[in-house]
Amino acid sequence: MPNKPVMIHLPNRRQVLALAAAALLPPVAARAATPRVAAIDWGMLETLLALGIEPVAATELIQFRKIAVEPAVPQSVTDLGLRGAPNYELLRIVAPDVIVISNFYEYQRPMLERIAPVFAQTVYEAGVPPYVLAEAATLALGEKLGRQAEAERYTDETADEIARLRGTLPRASGRPV
Repeated sequence: MPNKPVMIHLPNRRQVLALAAAALLPPVAARAATPRVAAIDWGMLETLLALGIEPVAATELIQFRKIAVEPAVPQSVTDLGLRGAPNYELLRIVAPDVIVISNFYEYQRPMLERIAPVFAQTVYEAGVPPYVLAEAATLALGEKLGRQAEAERYTDETADEIARLRGTLPRASGRPV
């Protein structure tokens, strides 16, 4: 019985390039797990970074990097310009899945919602202790973005640090912390 020749099919150039490109991409599950987020408000930007979420874009990053030493904002984050007047065209180009704002930027909601869904949290309100609002905003953002565990851990660690620092203050001060 004669042996049939074995045909070997070599991939063409396009197939090789497609495989190479696919190898460089993160797994689909990892890409879908964390939405692409843009931050208009600095408080929300800091909260995203505290939860381990690198936003695709944020506002006034040159000024933020001068004022806030921590958390560091990666250089890959696109600067959208001013908080009060972000570059909507650039925001549309970076195509976030969600845009996070605080109550200070509610007036921008109609324009922002043309680009992506908006998630807003109250971070400052007259007569309300700011820590309570910051903690609630952190937990709500963690829930919205699938980072509940990180948000709970961060708020717990922050509460522990405040309690530790409270213990280092002189008891005679009588001032709340």
